[in-house]
Amino acid sequence: MVVLVVYKCQYRLGRSIHQKEEWFPGVARAHMRLLFLEPLGLIIVSVVDIDSHFFIHSFGYALWLISFNFNMLLNTILHHYSGFRDLHNYHDTTFQLKRLMFIIGCPVSISTAVTYLTYAVYCFNFYKK
Repeated sequence: MVVLVVYKCQYRLGRSIHQKEEWFPGVARAHMRLLFLEPLGLIIVSVVDIDSHFFIHSFGYALWLISFNFNMLLNTILHHYSGFRDLHNYHDTTFQLKRLMFIIGCPVSISTAVTYLTYAVYCFNFYKK
């Protein structure tokens, strides 16, 4: 919850004309909603056993993976277009690190989905009776 408040205030600190454009508040709201969904998906993945409740576990995994990647993307977009990164050099360094994390993290996290599907096909019998 603290992260939501921090991000919301952080994006308002920047001095940018983009903050007044009609797309900016919508992207910020989407980011705030996804920040709720990401931990929910992670909790489902952590609590629900893959062997006994595969479909619930896979739903939680998909929820976590999708919200994680979109959170990284929207966070990077908002950090750039809010003007926050122009306030100080270390804010720009933070932006560059976030961008690098997105460039590396997105393909790595998507590759885990391939591994997950491979597990589903080879290790989980969909046709149990």
